[in-house]
Amino acid sequence: VDYWKGLFEWIEEKMLGHEKNISPDDLNLYRVVDTAEEAVEHVFRFYNKHVLKPNF
Repeated sequence: VDYWKGLFEWIEEKMLGHEKNISPDDLNLYRVVDTAEEAVEHVFRFYNKHVLKPNF
């Protein structure tokens, strides 16, 4: 996660703060983890909490 610290700072400072291209809520749209296993765990946890349904 430390590897991406500079990117996160840029997103917050430039995209959110200076350019206003994103909203504060957009910062919650992604999650950074250290391993593929953590990523899979996060995806499974999400879909266990949110049942899929048609969006039309």
